[in-house]
Amino acid sequence: MNYNANEPLVTIGTLCYNTGKYVIETLECIKNQTYKNIEHIVLDDGSADNSVAIIKQWIEENNYPCTVIENGKNQGISKSLNTLISNAKGKYLGLIADDLWDTDKLEHMVAEFQKLGPEYGMIYCDCILFDSDTGKRYYGTQIGGPYLNVAEGCIFEHLLKYPISGIGALYLMDAVKNNGTYDETLTFEDWDFLLRLSKKHKIKFDPRIDSYYRITSTALHKTMHLDVHNETCLRIYNKHWGYSALGDKIIKDKLDYWLQRSIRTNPKMARPYIKDFYKRTKSNPLLYFFSILRLPGNLYYWLRITIEMIKKRKIEINYLDL
Repeated sequence: MNYNANEPLVTIGTLCYNTGKYVIETLECIKNQTYKNIEHIVLDDGSADNSVAIIKQWIEENNYPCTVIENGKNQGISKSLNTLISNAKGKYLGLIADDLWDTDKLEHMVAEFQKLGPEYGMIYCDCILFDSDTGKRYYGTQIGGPYLNVAEGCIFEHLLKYPISGIGALYLMDAVKNNGTYDETLTFEDWDFLLRLSKKHKIKFDPRIDSYYRITSTALHKTMHLDVHNETCLRIYNKHWGYSALGDKIIKDKLDYWLQRSIRTNPKMARPYIKDFYKRTKSNPLLYFFSILRLPGNLYYWLRITIEMIKKRKIEINYLDL
């Protein structure tokens, strides 16, 4: 692989789990990057299909310099990412699973990063979503379309309200390694990691779209149980109290919202979080009352709606009296 020795080394980490059907497309898109100073690490997380055999055969046929790590048995995304990062030597880090990039993506992102100061730890971007079965394309991962809910700079408080996508992002390796490992106890790993990163580093948004996120029937957001998702959100918010007054206000409002949902779907899971929330904030005593008495969550929901309707009606009456 020919490259300019003055170009910074970029580690590309490819996580693979039962993606033998798509992995060659991903490997080809990295091989064909116009930016050549790449350390490519492929980590297979205990695939039950023939992914490893496909990867090794492709590497041999293409005489492609690449490190392959096999977990043997499935360890999960967070632990796999921590293993990959501990083996990385690049100045920058890019992560890709079964997604695709334009051939000049890495060249563009490295050039953009080198314009930034050392306070920046990440450049993120929007991307095209595509259905691997139907071929249908959807524009934008940033919640609904281009530049909606986009932020850059010191964005910790923004991330509490609007988690950004890490698809196609490029990270400063020193920032990643100083950020601590991915939390291996969380079901989805990237949001907490980015919240921690944003406390120490600025984050840049790049408006160019050169990444393509593959939607499959086995994607985590399609297979995750609602209760698991809700509890993970509760745990992540509770990890980030105390950074800023505005952040704490957002966390308080978000926890109130998620706890009201959780008392209906899984009251047993929600009770210790509701107890901690009331102890910390002294807010929503009605929710706390229902929780300690183990009253039905649906009853709380309808009582809360009734109270809100009465308040609204009272405001309307007072307005008419004027």
